[in-house]
Amino acid sequence: MIRGLCGRDIVSNNRCIFHLQNKNDKQSDLFEIEFRKELERLLGSPDEIVDLTSFVFPRPVSIGHWMMFKKPIYLTDTVFEGTADLSGATFDAMIVFTGTKFNGEANFAGTTFAQADFRGAKFKGATFTGAKFMGASHFSDAQFEGKADFVEARFDSVYFDRSKFGEADFYNTEFREAHFSWAEFEKAFFFQAKFQKAYFYATKFKEANFLMATFEEAYFGPAIEEFLLPEGIWRPHDGAEFKEWGNFSWAKFQEAHFGRTRFKKATFDVAMFRGKANFLSASFEEAQFRRTEFEGDAYFGYAFSRPSNAIPASKISGLHAAEFSGTADFAGANFKAAAHFLGTKMKDAQFIGAVFENSADFSGADFGNAIFFRRVRFLHPESVVFDNVDLSKISFLYTDDIVGVQFIDLTPSKKKGRQWIGSDRYFVLDEDRIGQKEEEATYVNVGEVYRRLRRNFESKLRYSDAGEFFRGEMEMRRMNISPENNIVSRLRRNMFSTIGWYNILSSYGESPTRVAICSLIVFGAFALCRFLVTPIPVAPCFTQIFSSICSVIERTFLVFFQLKSEDFADSLERILSALLLGLAAVTLRRQLERHR
Repeated sequence: MIRGLCGRDIVSNNRCIFHLQNKNDKQSDLFEIEFRKELERLLGSPDEIVDLTSFVFPRPVSIGHWMMFKKPIYLTDTVFEGTADLSGATFDAMIVFTGTKFNGEANFAGTTFAQADFRGAKFKGATFTGAKFMGASHFSDAQFEGKADFVEARFDSVYFDRSKFGEADFYNTEFREAHFSWAEFEKAFFFQAKFQKAYFYATKFKEANFLMATFEEAYFGPAIEEFLLPEGIWRPHDGAEFKEWGNFSWAKFQEAHFGRTRFKKATFDVAMFRGKANFLSASFEEAQFRRTEFEGDAYFGYAFSRPSNAIPASKISGLHAAEFSGTADFAGANFKAAAHFLGTKMKDAQFIGAVFENSADFSGADFGNAIFFRRVRFLHPESVVFDNVDLSKISFLYTDDIVGVQFIDLTPSKKKGRQWIGSDRYFVLDEDRIGQKEEEATYVNVGEVYRRLRRNFESKLRYSDAGEFFRGEMEMRRMNISPENNIVSRLRRNMFSTIGWYNILSSYGESPTRVAICSLIVFGAFALCRFLVTPIPVAPCFTQIFSSICSVIERTFLVFFQLKSEDFADSLERILSALLLGLAAVTLRRQLERHR
């Protein structure tokens, strides 16, 4: 009998019965008989390993079902044409499946591995339910075409780098250290999975469900420290990508890094971040953080861009704030430590009912359409900063704590359609939403927001800005007199109300220019009337006309400043001038206050 390269008898095509591919029925029968003998020989031989490299198993096979193996077993490049059942077996030494092809179902349920190497293996379907991996396990570059079932498996350290999954189920699986970097998932289910350390750098998920998962350290993107290294020394890792949906509801993180991670839709409802939560350079099309708790610092913005930091922004490699191109929902979220949103881009965001127990910085945030801070609680408002933001895109309804918030610099956003002198002013989003079938946006409620903003700026001696919010507050009171948009309502709130005239004559005491113009109109009107009733010769000369004009101006001046009164016209002028002089005194006092 001729022997092949493996030292065994050749059966066909220069191969032994174990390495022969495409076996017929007779050869398959022979394989089963000879394999049992070979396995017994290898297990009993003094050789240190059991070498089954490149074996081709033509039929479903059960290797060592519920048996214990003491020697290392090598099944490198082995092919299982049918089901491979190793369930319940115990491998006290290494078992190697590198490059192995499982063309049928691979069943490792309840199997215990001291060390396992499945690098480059290909699975049609795999079951590792309840399997225990006691040492390092390698699945790098493995391919799972069917469902990969790792339900309640236990891993010491495992590497799934660059692996590809169709559908993977890691329900209640425990990982001491898990590496999934550059892996690809069509559907990933990590419900109640437990990670001490998890690395998902550049991992691609179509759908991923981490519902109620727990993480001691989670790296879906680079850590903050990676962004601080100078360019050329280190390039931050690429973040994971969630092409459809990433669900982290009720998940718990001791430390989480989602830097440079890309989400189409992200859900972190009722999640808890006990330590650092890093979302620097992350991007979201749609995000929900409803009732999420942040016990540690939360980084959605630069957090390093201020001059007080030791590391200049120019030395930060690839750092930019998170970007939400769709809706970002932080309703009911609880930020127990610092919240950094510097430079964050948000198209639409809701912080309704959120609680900020420590500092929060929204400096330079780009609020695209509408940002709702309704019913928000700032427990330390003096540590909350809005710098270079546009209030016309922010709602502060029912947020009492804005009285103490730091508004360092406001982006000019004057009220459109109000071109009359002294009428342009800062305004908040809620004013434009009045009358748009929104019950909370009323003149009374919006007026209360302006009152709180006025008190905020007055307490910081910023009287110029405070005056603009005072005008907003008074405008809401005037509009509330008769809110309907018709001629009768307009006349009632403008011409038949005290506050309406207060607006017309002085822009609620905030426009000295308007007071001056109204005074000139009153002065000129009475002077003209007196000139028209002053007797003038039929053919007066210039001297007579000039003398009459001077006399009229002198009398009007004396009457205007309450120094003379002889008839009813004088009394009427004195009443109007007294009102205007009083408004002039009010506006002058406010102007002087602003320059103290």
